[in-house]
Amino acid sequence: MKLRRVAYIVLAIVLVWILVGFLATTPVIGDHPFWRRLRARPVDFGLSSETVSFLSQDGIRLIAWYIPAQGTPQGTIILAHGIDGNRSDMLPRAWFLSRNHYNTLLVDLRAHGQSGGNYATPGYMESRDVLGALSYLRHTRNINGPIVAFGHSYGAVASLYAAAKSPDLAAVIADGAFISFENMMKRATILLAQDPERSRLDRVGLRLAGTTAAEWVVLPMYYFRTGVWPSAARSDVFRAIPRIERPILFIAGEDDEICPPGDTKLMYEAAQSVEKDLLIVPNAGHDATYATHPKLYEATVVAFLQQALK
Repeated sequence: MKLRRVAYIVLAIVLVWILVGFLATTPVIGDHPFWRRLRARPVDFGLSSETVSFLSQDGIRLIAWYIPAQGTPQGTIILAHGIDGNRSDMLPRAWFLSRNHYNTLLVDLRAHGQSGGNYATPGYMESRDVLGALSYLRHTRNINGPIVAFGHSYGAVASLYAAAKSPDLAAVIADGAFISFENMMKRATILLAQDPERSRLDRVGLRLAGTTAAEWVVLPMYYFRTGVWPSAARSDVFRAIPRIERPILFIAGEDDEICPPGDTKLMYEAAQSVEKDLLIVPNAGHDATYATHPKLYEATVVAFLQQALK
């Protein structure tokens, strides 16, 4: 009788462990309509474009828009969106880059927009998407000029990881990068759990994922569902930054509660590149660095590119 009671208790613990782990990992695993829905198209910005496809480094089919520069191209920029977004969210940046004579490739990172894949990581696996875009530009479009990775949020982290892996990227622009996945999750889960665009199941999962007690459940369940273990090397971009010896521009919003400017300053200080710059956008939140001060943002990015690619 006592053994049966112990068995029931163990079974109950296991079932709770599975339920909590499943709910806490669901916000970054599976098909999320908001990740997939395109909210604008190049024609809305007066831009001509070509829809293209190619493979990530690990074989996932990716979809992108290629938008040619106005006038003589000065370089080509790979634009990588943040989690919950897709290539349509990077169109405002593509618009001002095109006007300033840069080709742009706006990529749907895995599991977002029209690209393949069914889970997101803290940017490490997405770096393979950025490197797939780099390979496409070099070998399919035969672009010989400088290529830059420009990402927002986890797209910024993916761009930093990609630059640490490939010297073929001439420079990196990281807007709203998080210093580590653990650091970001402590802040983001509380804020994202209030997002009305998310399903009730997602909001519950985010609240669970943000608790310290759930940490020992989340990582094993994430691995069980994806086959990827988010080790420190795969979730702490701070370790990769010193390996990037090319120009880096870090951007942060002064009022960013998810990736605060203090963390961005630490990444800037850790960068070993002799050409590095830092922009803290006044009064801007995590998703509003460009929209809050577009002229300041454009001027800083264009000046950085001109200096980095001269």
